[in-house]
Amino acid sequence: RLQTPHAQAIEAKERGNRFFKERKFLEAIEAYDLGIKLCPTTDKEKTDLSHMYQNRAACHEALLTSLLLLIAYHAKGSLSSAFAGPRAGMGKAKNPEEVEKDCTMSLSLNPRYVKALVRRAKARQGRGALREALEDVTAACILEGFSNNTSMGMADSLLKELGAKSAREAMMDRTPTMPSNVFIRHYFTSFTRDPLQLNVPEATANGERS
Repeated sequence: RLQTPHAQAIEAKERGNRFFKERKFLEAIEAYDLGIKLCPTTDKEKTDLSHMYQNRAACHEALLTSLLLLIAYHAKGSLSSAFAGPRAGMGKAKNPEEVEKDCTMSLSLNPRYVKALVRRAKARQGRGALREALEDVTAACILEGFSNNTSMGMADSLLKELGAKSAREAMMDRTPTMPSNVFIRHYFTSFTRDPLQLNVPEATANGERS
């Protein structure tokens, strides 16, 4: 019997899930592409559509991770065969912005989708958008009730990275200024064990000449 577009979309989604588990990321992307195309956009199906966008983002992320591993190790043995699938289609892989784009689409359908928030935070961190990444992972922490150590650790790391970046930028734009005379005088008088001062006669130290 004929399937509804939604049923066909779910079938494509499940096929994509199987391909993902088998590390056949390009095939999984194609399956999710079909599912997204077929899935109705009514409120009833929004959750399924949101999941497919997020799952496709996970595939793009996995492809990029595999590529980085292959470049790093220049594998020819077991590692090479382990990533044979991803490597074979690496030329067809889309750019890293696709991860963020798909997560954004997912969140437009389901703003409380934690997986999409965390994945988009990683993508934004990767391109240096630290403030936006921090906003995403903070939202994820709130939705999780601050119970996920991984998300909280990422938020802490982003805070430190953003603070260091802001400090560097502030120092670069800072105009050097001399401290006040009062500060300079108090600074030098703080060296109470200065051997030069200890050897100066008291009268001379008080400004009198012998």
